[in-house]
Amino acid sequence: MVMESERTEVLAPVAPVPAAHPEPRGSGRAGRIVTVVAVILAFVVLVFGLLDWIARSVMQAAISHSAVELFELPSTQRVDTEISGPVLPQLLLRNLSLVTLSSQNVNIAGGAADLSIELTDVSLGEQGVARQIRGEARFDAGQLTYMAGVGGMTFGLDGADVTASMSVSAGGQTTSVGMGFTPGYSSGALTLTTSSVRLGETEIALDDLRARYGDDASAALQPRAVCLAAELPAAMRITSVGVDSQQLVARFAVDTTALDAAVLGEKGTCG
Repeated sequence: MVMESERTEVLAPVAPVPAAHPEPRGSGRAGRIVTVVAVILAFVVLVFGLLDWIARSVMQAAISHSAVELFELPSTQRVDTEISGPVLPQLLLRNLSLVTLSSQNVNIAGGAADLSIELTDVSLGEQGVARQIRGEARFDAGQLTYMAGVGGMTFGLDGADVTASMSVSAGGQTTSVGMGFTPGYSSGALTLTTSSVRLGETEIALDDLRARYGDDASAALQPRAVCLAAELPAAMRITSVGVDSQQLVARFAVDTTALDAAVLGEKGTCG
């Protein structure tokens, strides 16, 4: 007889598998919606930026062209125009908050100057009215020398004064002559009033010159005037003249002026 042994095998306990937590219904859908909205917004911003860039380019080119015609500048004269802020909303409101025009080496008063003009709250109606117009003409030393047109005389800027110097030959000797001028304005003209005279290294008092040379000295020391009004629209008025950053600056302004050729096309006068 065959005997069979009985064995009992002990099995290791099986760790329970954690129950999977089902993803809340709608969370995946919400994520997709957020992604779609973000893509749409990015597309809208891109399209708006492109349309705004196109509108800005067209408007700035049109304004620059109008400025060349309005101020009777050469067709080759470059005029840069900058419109502040987004352009499309301003076009819808038919109002430009700030327009800046600038041009370098503009022919003015027989010389050249760097011009800039700011127009504030420009209406895009038929009359194109701006609440305020202001600007400035800047002359550096080279431009002043060119405008004076005196052979051998060089202009410069020293502190708040304009200076002029040249060499004079007499009796086989060469002596430098220098003059200082205080800039100002009167009746539409840029004025330079003599403030000092130097002969060589010696400064000569103006009263001594008048006492020694009489009427000739008085005539020579009279303020020099350069008519700027004849180069600017009649509605513009000079408000200040001074030296700033090594440049002679003449600032002008006009309020509530129609921006059409009937008003701005007329030149001013001095005196």
